[in-house]
Amino acid sequence: MINFFNNLKTFLLSNIPKQIGQGIFWATLASVVSQGIMLCSMFITARYLGLKQYGEFAMLKSTISTFTLFAGLGIGLTTTKFISQYKINDKLKAGKIMALAIIFTYLSAILIVALICLFAPYIAAEYLNAPHLAGEVRLSSLIIFLCALNGLYNGSLIGFEAYKSVAKVSIISAILFFPLQLILFKVYSNLYAALIGLAIFYLFNFLVGHFEVKKKIKEFGIKVDYFNCLDQLPILYKFTLPAFLSGIMITPVLWVCNMLIVHQVNGYKELAIFDAANQYRTAILFLPGVFSQIAIPMFSKNNKSSNFNKLLKMNVLAVSAVTITVALLVFFLSEFLMNFYGKGFIGGSNVLVILSISAILSSINSVFGQAIVGKGLMWSGFVMNFIWALALLSFAYYYNLSSEGAMGFAKAYLFSYAIHSVIQLLFFRYHLRQKS
Repeated sequence: MINFFNNLKTFLLSNIPKQIGQGIFWATLASVVSQGIMLCSMFITARYLGLKQYGEFAMLKSTISTFTLFAGLGIGLTTTKFISQYKINDKLKAGKIMALAIIFTYLSAILIVALICLFAPYIAAEYLNAPHLAGEVRLSSLIIFLCALNGLYNGSLIGFEAYKSVAKVSIISAILFFPLQLILFKVYSNLYAALIGLAIFYLFNFLVGHFEVKKKIKEFGIKVDYFNCLDQLPILYKFTLPAFLSGIMITPVLWVCNMLIVHQVNGYKELAIFDAANQYRTAILFLPGVFSQIAIPMFSKNNKSSNFNKLLKMNVLAVSAVTITVALLVFFLSEFLMNFYGKGFIGGSNVLVILSISAILSSINSVFGQAIVGKGLMWSGFVMNFIWALALLSFAYYYNLSSEGAMGFAKAYLFSYAIHSVIQLLFFRYHLRQKS
């Protein structure tokens, strides 16, 4: 007990709590404003589009997220990890990594956009079960390009621990986007209006993010060295590749699960209900998302110090307490909350109940995931994400056979995250025991 209080005193007197506090303030402000505006935007989108078209919009969003992963190659996480690690002690290396990240992100994004534009009719017909959405898929490629670049810039700003800049990007983009989205729906009231609104949001993100990253590069005295950056290529296969493969185990797997739903009878209506409920699940996870923005740089800087275990325990306790509180609130208000999307969505209140429980497990898993990134144990993270993905697909396929739609997908989420939680907990107990 005495050792515990001595360790706590040492931790509190260090500079870490101050850095965490500043990060939490700016990340919370950004999340509350931007995610609050985006959630209101989804309410409006659902009411203008109706149940079926909102389901199509949800599928297009899932498609954007999936192909953004391939366009961005997980490089945003790479810049977060290595800029936070080298921005002070090795500016030359940080500049080379930054240059390598920019080159690969732009090249991969251009390639993916070209392929999507070329194969849009095939993607719409075969994968989305909606041949009439070919034009919308092509428009989505522009959003994918912007999202890939935004991932690079956002990851860099988090690596610089420029949480105020991250907040500025999110808040300015959301505030400028919202009135334009309303105008678009007043004029068109269709899927194109929803997608153009998203494109405008990510364009503002790109412009403000680009400006903020340039400012931070100058502030830290880092030279982005495009001509000598190739000696940092080993980072791509030691860190970026497993990070990318871990990402493949998440977003594309969710896309496949969405495809299983939309190929059912009334599939797009079921997906609309699931996506609406999942927006609240995302809201439950917004504070854990805030912690994650500051946790990765902190874990990275302290990955070999005695502070690492304290940081991990503190994050798990803080995230658990916050998530359980919010999830219980959503649990009891599920029917009231679903009504904001329109009358057709009220039947999804039970889906929201299941997803709110799964959010608790997901938030705890995210802390372990951040610790894995901080330790650089990316291949271990990939294996655990692979097991989670396999469990989710298995459960989703099982419930798809019984045509349970949105409810089946929600149950698949819950059971797969339960399995993931157990695996990650056992892994860290073994890993920390070995280190001690």
